[in-house]
This record gives sequence, structure tokens and C-alpha cells, in this order.
Amino acid sequence: MNATKVVSKRAFDVMIRALGEASELVAPVSRGYDRFSFAEVEDASALQCEGYIPTINPPKKYFLPAEEVLVEFSAPDGATLGSGSEFRADAVVDSPTRVLLGVRTCDIRAIAMSDRAYADTYEDDNYFAKRERATIVGLSCLEPCDDHAFCAAMGAENAEEGYDLLLTDWGDSWMVSVGTERGDEMLAACDGVGEPTAEDREQWASLQSDRRAAFAPVAEKISVEKERLPDLVDEGEGSSLWTEYGDLCLGCGRCNMVCPTCFCFDVEDEVSLDRTSGERKRRWDGCTLLEFALVAGDENFRSERKDRLRHKLYHKTRSTFDRYEEIFCTGCARCFRTCLVDIYHPDMYNALEERLGGDSS
Repeated sequence: MNATKVVSKRAFDVMIRALGEASELVAPVSRGYDRFSFAEVEDASALQCEGYIPTINPPKKYFLPAEEVLVEFSAPDGATLGSGSEFRADAVVDSPTRVLLGVRTCDIRAIAMSDRAYADTYEDDNYFAKRERATIVGLSCLEPCDDHAFCAAMGAENAEEGYDLLLTDWGDSWMVSVGTERGDEMLAACDGVGEPTAEDREQWASLQSDRRAAFAPVAEKISVEKERLPDLVDEGEGSSLWTEYGDLCLGCGRCNMVCPTCFCFDVEDEVSLDRTSGERKRRWDGCTLLEFALVAGDENFRSERKDRLRHKLYHKTRSTFDRYEEIFCTGCARCFRTCLVDIYHPDMYNALEERLGGDSS
């Protein structure tokens, strides 16, 4: 679709307030110390926040919560679970109507990647129940959000799809790209919507030129094209780089937890103390954690941090590229901002490419 409209900020805020009467509104909210998180809001004023870098946790938390009940089960009256009696099990699908405001393009791209992962092989009902009832109102970046983002190196500084509406700051108005029929219907119910004038289009072309210039240094943060990364990680399998970075890595899993494209989870059953009822839950899990590759017999096929760190990069590049023809990294740099020892993915890729220029050691 991708029609472009101009909407006054006053009219847009009225529309968002009206949506908030029937839906939960969430948007980036400042938490101080240059940190933001998605939280419930009443209007679109959160879109005017200064210095907004990608939130601490990505918006995936609304589609794949950090902890989620999948099934509730219970034994019949007078019986206990495991006693041989039949028990009742009910699927739990929580899917509120929600509007996500101010989603950065890197996160829009990440949500689209997660959609592909959770539709693969067996479609995840819980994920898509939430996803289909969510409206995404994106916010384009006019310049890099901070010194650490490498979105342009991963081709994620722009989004052509994956949103209902995409906003670009236009002074007293928003320049709005319409991505879906839902977005078109939203604007149809909004006063103060107009077509871009000839002057608007001329200024828009100038703005895009300025954006490309601003993001050009970001695109150069990785010394190789992103399409080269799967082969790079493959060729560097035996490199000493993994040991060096593995010695730095704490194996804490923070990078996995804040990554917008990590989609791994663990499933556990929790039974009440009287054994009459219980819940099956899933929780975020991450491949840099020691227990992730622990299997029966107390065997762990990635017991060393260097192997887990390499596996994470291998999965982001080689594995996802082979399966989805896409690298599951958007360069949002959440992993770096949360890392206690400042491990930066572009540094690892660049060092690996430099070493492979001589040999793989």
C-alpha cells in the first residue's frame, strides 16, 4: 500500500486518544539515564520524547511475554495429578487489543522476522493471537539514535512493510506512510488528514538525502557486506577470536534477553503443592546461558562460553539465512548497551574478517 499522507499532530493525538478507549496504548517512556521502555500511555505525547534510543526490552515482549501460561490443568475433585485419574487441561490464550506507538524501524524489521520464525513448521497460536490484535505505529529515524547502533549495516534503518502506519516528524504534522488496510482505516476516521503538497514532496526528497548522508557512517561500521556474514562466521569457526571473546563473556544471557529477534524459550510445568492443579509455562531462554544446551545425563554440548558465543552469532547469521534467507540481526545494539563487558558485534565481525585475511587463527 504505502500511500503517504500528512496529518496534523493535534488531529493524530485525538485519533490515538480515541483508540485508547478501546485498546491498550503503549509507547516508549523515558526511564532516565538515557534509557526507555515500552509502557502504557494515554496519548501520543510519548512520541515527542528526546533522545529516544531502542527500548531496554524490545516490543516482542507484547507478543512473546518473558513468562506466559500456555495451559492450565487440574485433577477431578478428590483426586491428585499423577494418580492415574483423567485430568482437565485448558489452553490459555491471552490476546488483548493493543496499539504500539513509536516502534523504531529496527524493531519493525525484527517483528517481521519473529513472525516468520513463529509461523514456521507449527504456527504458534499464542504468538499470533497477540500479533493479529496489535496495531503497529512506527517512528522513522531522521538520524542515528546513538553512537552504538549499526542498523544501516544490517539494512534496518528503513522499513518498507511490517507496520500499519509509519510516522516521520514533519514539524506540526506527521508525514505518514500507510502500510496496511488497518492503517488506512485509522486515517479514514481521523480529521486533519491531507495529501502532501508539491513543496512537501520537495522537502521530503531533501530529507531523504540528508538521512542517507547521516546513516552512511553507520553502514560502514561492519567492514563487510551483511550478505558475507554467514560465510564469514562459517570460515572463522576455528578462530582464536572466539576464545578471546569467550574469556570476556560472562555467559549471563543479557544479550539474548534484550534481543528483538531471539525467539528461543523453555517450557516447564508447575504443579500446586497439593497436586490438584498446575500450569504449563514458557519463559524466555537464551543460547549463551550455560543450561541451554544441557541434556539428559548431565551432558552439555556447549559447556564453554566461547562455544555459546559463537553459536549465537552463527544462529543469527548462518542458521537463519539458510532457513529464512535473512540474517536475524537489525543492528539495534541492545546487546551492546546491556553487556557488562562491552562486547560489540561489529567489532567481532571486523576482527574475524581481518584475521581471515591471513589465516583462520
